[in-house]
Amino acid sequence: MNVKWDIADHWSAMIDADQSESQFNPNNGYTDVDSDVGYGGTTNNYTGGLVLNPNSNVLPYWSAYGPGAVASGTGAVAAANSNGLSPFIIGSHDFPLQSQQNTDKINNVKIEGTFKTDDTKINFGFQYTDDLWNTHESDTFTNNYWQLWGGYGPASGNAVGVVLPANLFSAVNISPWLPGYSGAGNLPSSIVKFNPYSVLSYLINQPIDTIGYNGYAPYQPGTIPQEVLSPGSVQRVDRLNYDPFVTATQDVKLGDMKLVINAGLRYQKTDENIAGISAPLTAVTWEGAGDPTAYAFTTGTNTWTTVENSYHYFLPSLDLNLLITPELKLRADLSRTEDAPPNGLLTPNTTYGGRVNALSATGNNPGLLPYLSDNFDLGAEWYFGANDYVSLDLFAKHVTNFPASSVQPVTVPGIIDPAPAINPQSGGPLSNTTGQPLVFQESTVSNALNADVHGVELIVQKMLGYGFGVLVNGTYVHTNKNFNNELLTSNQFALTGVGNSANLIGFYDAHGLQARLALQWQGAQLEGLGQEQGGGAFGNEPVYVAASTELDFSTQYQFTSHLSGYFEALNLTDNIYHSYGRFSNQTLNLVDYGRSFTIGVRAKF
Repeated sequence: MNVKWDIADHWSAMIDADQSESQFNPNNGYTDVDSDVGYGGTTNNYTGGLVLNPNSNVLPYWSAYGPGAVASGTGAVAAANSNGLSPFIIGSHDFPLQSQQNTDKINNVKIEGTFKTDDTKINFGFQYTDDLWNTHESDTFTNNYWQLWGGYGPASGNAVGVVLPANLFSAVNISPWLPGYSGAGNLPSSIVKFNPYSVLSYLINQPIDTIGYNGYAPYQPGTIPQEVLSPGSVQRVDRLNYDPFVTATQDVKLGDMKLVINAGLRYQKTDENIAGISAPLTAVTWEGAGDPTAYAFTTGTNTWTTVENSYHYFLPSLDLNLLITPELKLRADLSRTEDAPPNGLLTPNTTYGGRVNALSATGNNPGLLPYLSDNFDLGAEWYFGANDYVSLDLFAKHVTNFPASSVQPVTVPGIIDPAPAINPQSGGPLSNTTGQPLVFQESTVSNALNADVHGVELIVQKMLGYGFGVLVNGTYVHTNKNFNNELLTSNQFALTGVGNSANLIGFYDAHGLQARLALQWQGAQLEGLGQEQGGGAFGNEPVYVAASTELDFSTQYQFTSHLSGYFEALNLTDNIYHSYGRFSNQTLNLVDYGRSFTIGVRAKF
């Protein structure tokens, strides 16, 4: 709802009210179906390890894979039956199911008054926002149903696990592997294809492993394994913002020049109601030979826990625009902005997980404060033609209250490591802490750190005539909080998402036809801290994204005022997404998204 009232010549008022809601997985379908099948154990074991090449464009590989394979020489050794299809030796293992649901509902009301003359404009008012966020997850980890058929079966020399029908599986050729990367000869040339739902339909009528159920009812054969609510996933954050504000715009004549001054002040008070389910860890059991590195975690009585948090800040802003001539403008901007902390870090509970020798715990902090950023921009714009211009912008930011993650070893009273020292499948070593208190690497967060970011951006646009034009832009950005890859100190803090970029864009816009060809370069950058397989000796390890170049094309033609057609071709250079660890040859993920093409029409009535 939006209502505006013109009170008098220079006065007006406005009231705006709206409600919005987003939902993730509203029908409560599965968000993760993980059918783990294959072979393993002493019967089908191999002898080998990971091999890295100093060159980041050479694919890492496992020096031996497949039943009975033993590494030798300078390349990978593959067993004749590495995919397990001939003879057929594939059996069942873990089968986790997960269903995540989120809702975010926002109610917003804004009341604003305006006073306006030829050279002056003043806005003042009050804004109220209620942002209610809820999330929860149900899964088969909590009741241990994910281990019902674990073990890979008798073909792998194990007493647990189910022999699966061979007709559920087939081989798929995957060569050539990832253009632009060498070393594909050391990787499998085919992988096994199967439908996880077909595997599940078969398994529900097969004998299960005799495992514990964390206090839940035993599994009923013939039924889809029931998910149960994961207590630690239940999170609720209700954030109320109360914001009185005032802004003013004033035009000032300075000889032949005009200075436009925009100033503002907002006072933002935030009240947070943070709630979640917490439950103490009461027992840890070893899953047994079927999955020798797995534990089952049992928790005590669930308790609904609520915490209140409140904070308030003044958020000033000043924007100066000096029009030296109609073609030349200088600008300067100073402001302070606020951004709420991530909701997922606030819930007052501790969760436990992990496997043998790699246990983790996550403890949140409901007292986290928002990010505060002091921003400064200084720029110039020169218009040397009707649609030709050069823009130069220098920027700097000082950001405080970063949620810094720290990892420290913790134990839980009475929780002893039940896993054996010797792996019953391979005969090799297993747990390093058999019979001793289990040690969890607990990750917690606090507002302990700050960072500076500064850089420069240059944009040049030039029309070439007949509807053709070109635009070039580049951004250089630097921070004082880069990750030090040579430093082995635990729990380093580093700013993510900071990377240089450049674009070269050619375009055409005339006679109802628009076309755009964009060459985009993105420099390497730190994407995050914390890799998929956690539990490292030095806390959260870095994840970098390699530099990439992508070519995109798009076009649109306006047939009539009501009908248009469009075509889009993305990633014409077939760029490969490449993430890595501390060093570029420590590949984590390589993803070939391929090229995508879209064609369609738009109608407007």
